[in-house]
Amino acid sequence: MSTVLSIVQAERVVASGAHFLVAPGTNAKVVRWAGSRGVVILPGVATASEVEAAMELGLDHLKFFPAEPLGGLTMLKALSAPYTTITWMPTGGISLANVTATLIALDCT
Repeated sequence: MSTVLSIVQAERVVASGAHFLVAPGTNAKVVRWAGSRGVVILPGVATASEVEAAMELGLDHLKFFPAEPLGGLTMLKALSAPYTTITWMPTGGISLANVTATLIALDCT
């Protein structure tokens, strides 16, 4: 796994043995590069428009980032309500203090 911002970074980390990629945002070029090589990528989204853009790229696993500064569990529940086919990975501010509530809310327990 590695956080990537560009195709060059994606190429480097995959060549180094990464099995999947994560990114803070949804760079369509990087998503297409990963998809064309069978590499799983979890790009970051923060808004409904970004979720829909990611869905247009064929994605159904997304990173909600930065989770806590964007409203945490309350925002994730609201954002995920209309997007029932998306599997979420919230990051950014998730801690021991809030991870249990987050997992319960996402039905991950």
